[in-house]
Amino acid sequence: ATGWDSGRNVTGNGNNASGWDSGRQILGNGNSAFGYGAGRSITGNGNTATGRDSGVNVSGDGNNASGWDSGTSVTGSGNSAFGYAAGRSITGGGNTSVGWNSGRNINGNYNNASGYGAGQSISGSYNNANGVNAGMNVTGNSNNASGYQAGQSVTGDFNSAVGYEAGKAVSGSNNNASGLRAGQSVTGAYNNAAGYNAGQSVLGNYNDAYGYKAGISATGQRNIAIGSSAGVTVSGSNNIAVGLNAGQNVAVSNTISIGTSSTANATQAIAIGHNAQATGVQSISIGTGNVVSGNNSGAFGDPSIILGANSCSVGNN
Repeated sequence: ATGWDSGRNVTGNGNNASGWDSGRQILGNGNSAFGYGAGRSITGNGNTATGRDSGVNVSGDGNNASGWDSGTSVTGSGNSAFGYAAGRSITGGGNTSVGWNSGRNINGNYNNASGYGAGQSISGSYNNANGVNAGMNVTGNSNNASGYQAGQSVTGDFNSAVGYEAGKAVSGSNNNASGLRAGQSVTGAYNNAAGYNAGQSVLGNYNDAYGYKAGISATGQRNIAIGSSAGVTVSGSNNIAVGLNAGQNVAVSNTISIGTSSTANATQAIAIGHNAQATGVQSISIGTGNVVSGNNSGAFGDPSIILGANSCSVGNN
């Protein structure tokens, strides 16, 4: 023991304390405390605290804290905290915090936080946060966030967010967001978004959005949007939009829009082709520029316009 008031009350073997008020009370073997107030109270074996006020209150084995105010209060074993205020309060085992203020409050096992402010508050196990302020507030298990402010607020299990502000606010399980601001606000389960701003706001389950701003706002179940700005603002279920600007502003269910700027916006309507429009119930519009607004009507060939119900047109013009 080296330093004023260090190692005042030690029971055990192979313990080291260096610094003012360090290792004041140690019960165990092979513990080390270096720095002002470091390892002030340690119960266990093989713990190491390096830095001012690091590892102040530790109960467990094989814990490591390095940095001012890191690992201040730890109950458990095999935890590691590196950086100012990293892993300040940990209850559990096998947790790792790397970076300023990372993993500040962890209650669970085998969580990892890396980056400035990453994983500040985690309740659960097997969660990973990598990036500035990533996974700041997580309640659940096996969630992964990688990127600036990715997965900032997550409640649920098995969610993944990769990219700048991806999956920023998620409530549910098995959701995946990849891309800048993809899946920013998601409530539901088994939703997938890939692409810049894809699936930005989702309320429902089993929705998929792939492409720039695809499915940017979806309320419902089992909607699919593939293509730049496809399926923008959808309220309904079982809708499919494929192509640039396809299936936008759809407020019904069971529609298919395939082709640039194609829109099927009536129940069980189908629009296939560039700018094809099907706005009648159970209508079919196949061809460039076709417009079918009558119920139970169809047009095949381009461009054709059907306004009446129970009508059909085959051929160009």
